[in-house]
Amino acid sequence: LEMALRRLKSTDRFNLVFFNNGFWSYASNPVLATPLEVQRAVKAVRNLKADGGTEMYQALNFSLDNFSETRGVLKQLIFLTDGGVQNENTLFTLISKKLKNTRLFTIGIGSAPNSYFMSRAAELGRGAHVYIGQTSEVSARMQELFLKIENPAITDLVLKLPINTKAEYYPNPLPDLYFGEPLAIAIKGLKAEDIASIVGKKGKQDWEIDISLKQSAEHI
Repeated sequence: LEMALRRLKSTDRFNLVFFNNGFWSYASNPVLATPLEVQRAVKAVRNLKADGGTEMYQALNFSLDNFSETRGVLKQLIFLTDGGVQNENTLFTLISKKLKNTRLFTIGIGSAPNSYFMSRAAELGRGAHVYIGQTSEVSARMQELFLKIENPAITDLVLKLPINTKAEYYPNPLPDLYFGEPLAIAIKGLKAEDIASIVGKKGKQDWEIDISLKQSAEHI
């Protein structure tokens, strides 16, 4: 968490939400990441005492509401825990209802985190899930995640299928596309001669590409 704070730019806004049986936040609303504010936040992190349970609902609910609706601003919510998460379906419903344009990234550390919840929550949140099995891996794995979330290439991806076509695809919704990463989509119900389109945003500009399914690989 301290590593993440120190990577913030002075034009970024941030907040911290801590939770166990209850939750509390660093600030009532996101604050600018000035050097002084980052130092204050680092101090708050270093003074954190880990105890209690892993009651995520109220903390997640607050966090999703805590973002202001600002056009052109990419909102990223990072959920970090070493504890098990319960009531997955209730949390999935909350994420689907309140996510809007926020991206959700989940980080599980150690042997206890609920991997099903963490990976599915990241899918719903158009983000990514990182599992860290050993504390010795924290620095390297977090560096990978930071480089990823700091470099979105194309956002708000949507798959456009041929007219009057009914097909299933996965992942749904599509995640953002990051520099150096491929986009893989599994589609059921289309023919090899069909052409699909992928649209999104490259910065503030509209972006679109047609994909011929003849180049796809078929799986049974």
